[in-house]
Amino acid sequence: MTRRPSPRQTPLGNALIAAISERGPITFADYMQIALYHPQGGYYTNPDRAPQGWGGDYITSVDLHPLFGAAIGRQLAQIWQLLGQPDPFTVLEDGVGRGLLARDIFAWARAAESDAPAGFAAALCYRLRDMGPGGRHEWVYEGDAIEPLPPQVILSNELVDALPVHVVEHTPEGLAEVYVDVAGAPLRLVERLGPPSALEVAGYLDRFRIPWRRYPVGWRAEVQLAAGRWMAEMATTLAPRGIIITIDYGDTARRLYSPDRRRGTLIGYYHHELSDDLLALTGAQDITAHVNFTGLIAAGREHGLRLAALTTQRDFLLALGLRADAETLGRNLFPLADSERHTDAGQRDYLRRSSLLHAVNALIAPTGMGNFRVLVQQRGLPGVGKKLQGLATGA
Repeated sequence: MTRRPSPRQTPLGNALIAAISERGPITFADYMQIALYHPQGGYYTNPDRAPQGWGGDYITSVDLHPLFGAAIGRQLAQIWQLLGQPDPFTVLEDGVGRGLLARDIFAWARAAESDAPAGFAAALCYRLRDMGPGGRHEWVYEGDAIEPLPPQVILSNELVDALPVHVVEHTPEGLAEVYVDVAGAPLRLVERLGPPSALEVAGYLDRFRIPWRRYPVGWRAEVQLAAGRWMAEMATTLAPRGIIITIDYGDTARRLYSPDRRRGTLIGYYHHELSDDLLALTGAQDITAHVNFTGLIAAGREHGLRLAALTTQRDFLLALGLRADAETLGRNLFPLADSERHTDAGQRDYLRRSSLLHAVNALIAPTGMGNFRVLVQQRGLPGVGKKLQGLATGA
């Protein structure tokens, strides 16, 4: 069941109402930018809010189990080996949240029982980047590089879905864009339709050969210009020989912009429940849209990247040995689940091992996180898609 958040507005929302009353409507993309990233009261920039995790509004893969980070670490180690074991080996993670992925990668790389190659942990220079009060910040999580070097790997996990999107709607007169305006007494934020704000918006669906003119009137879709700009920036940032790994929910353009998705994919998250009232609680609820991976591939190609693979998180993690890791960890941590299940201690181990395996299974569930996409793009490493363990088929 969808839950609508309280109709009350936030201070940021009230300030936006006043600004729109004075200056006129704004695109939904501008609204989403303000709601998520405004320096004062934005969802991701408010230092008093922790959006992710069980105490926030939603969870990501890193919240389920550290084995997710261990699998990513194993893939990074293999890329390091394919590059000739450079020292430093610079990885940039964009949209880091609480930094749990970096923590789990380093924990795997340094563990005595890890299969990390010798020298990998010492060579790894891991840089973090995220939005915060005052704008975007970048810092080194661990590593000894004095001068910032172009990253050889750029990694993001559930970042692109939170980049601002324009919204368009099929009307009898053609394609219109959704704007955010004010109406009522007292004033509140409302939607208005108007002509597309830019040629890029008007031609976006045609660019990907989406037959939207044959779709029902009222059909909506997200136009993801900011995602393309982000990928262009990442391509410019990447080293001459390097890889970009983008993990998120979404699909190819043809599958994403289908007639059965009549209202698009925009949704809000508020206290772990879905919200479809995205103009309420401005800055206090998450706003997200499924990613057009065809658009990311096209933007990367325009800036010198080549597609290595587009796979699912399920196949990616299974190929990296997630299931075997979980079974081994469960046996090591909770051995009495096998030998003494008839005892209280054995039952405790059995339940704890079951909980571990349940969390890992959630990472690869075909109808859940396992259906997320993993996009791998490369520059200067032709054929790398056939060499990386996480992209192996038939796992």
